This record gives sequence, structure tokens and C-alpha cells, in this order.
Amino acid sequence: RRSSDLYLNSPLYSFGKPYPLPFHDGIGPEGFDYNWIMVSSPTQGHWSYWEGISASWVNIEPYGLDGGFVAFIPDKDNAISEIRGGRIDLGNAVSPTLIFHAYCRPDWNDIISAVIFEADAQTSEDVHIFRNNADKEGWVEFSVPLDAYKGRTIQISFMAAMQRTNSSVIAIDEIEVRNCLDNDLGIYDFSTPSALSP
Repeated sequence: RRSSDLYLNSPLYSFGKPYPLPFHDGIGPEGFDYNWIMVSSPTQGHWSYWEGISASWVNIEPYGLDGGFVAFIPDKDNAISEIRGGRIDLGNAVSPTLIFHAYCRPDWNDIISAVIFEADAQTSEDVHIFRNNADKEGWVEFSVPLDAYKGRTIQISFMAAMQRTNSSVIAIDEIEVRNCLDNDLGIYDFSTPSALSP
């Protein structure tokens, strides 16, 4: 139940007024609520909107059953691809946090990188690397504190790195940036900063 593919575009320019907090993109059946673009070459694979994925090896329904999610399925081995959102204003943020959900399974081990850019910058300032691996199958919430970016305008990018073709899928749903108190955070995992290039 595939809906449509994201369009390949340039990340060099982001126009318009930045999105205020709280930023929430539920990714419904019509796709993203906000503007996102695919940055990397489509020869690597495609990010697409899905209402659900049902196959002999996996069955994925949207998180919260709200009608949709976005997923990357590679067209080659060791594929890497990126999607990037619009600008988000953290000018008045107190405790900004990126929260998203990824579909995980015990036998999967692909990389999902949440990359934070300062608005209109061309290099990432920080990368938090996760894996779609968990003790049991299902949607897992990931959280990344963004205190280092308070007072700035940022862009969020998700980069997928697939180890092998047709063995797994990187699926993301319910993307948020909002103020969170320490006791609100259920941080599943995040790594020390490192780099991953398309």
C-alpha cells in the first residue's frame, strides 16, 4: 500500500518563515504535513509514503494507526539516502528535543542517522546514530536533546544506511521537535557525535 515517492531536490536553499515550536509531523495517508525533500541520488533507493507494508517477511502498520509513515527501501546493496525538512525556529526554546519513531526488529541492524543542520548550512554540525534493532518487533521512540541549538534555526535530516537489499526497511513516523522536561524524556539510545556521508 504505497502512496507516493518523495521528490529529489537540492538542500541548498530553504525559503519561507521557519516553523515554530512545537513542531509535529504525524505523516498521515497524504504524506508529510510539512515540506521534506529527498537529497541523495535516487539510484540508491527511494523514500516513499506508505499506508502500510505487508509482505511475507514483514507487516508494518503506521504508528498510532494514523494512516501513514515514510520508509526507505534500497535499490542496491549498502545504499545511503537522506531526507531533509524545512527550517525550525528554536529561538525561544527552553529544552528542545527531537522525538521520532522508527520500526525495529531483533534481526534488523540498519543505521538511522538524525542529522542536525544550522539553517542554510551545508555541513552537519552533529549526528546522532541509531539502529532499527530492538528486543521485540514494533515502533520504538527515539529522543535527542537539542539544548546545544537553543536560540538557533535548524533543519533536521534523516539519513538511512542499509546493509543489505530486501532484508529490512527503514520506517519513520511521528516526528516532533518540542520542549521537554528531563522527566518527560524516554531516551531509547543515542550515540556520541560522528559522521555519515551520502
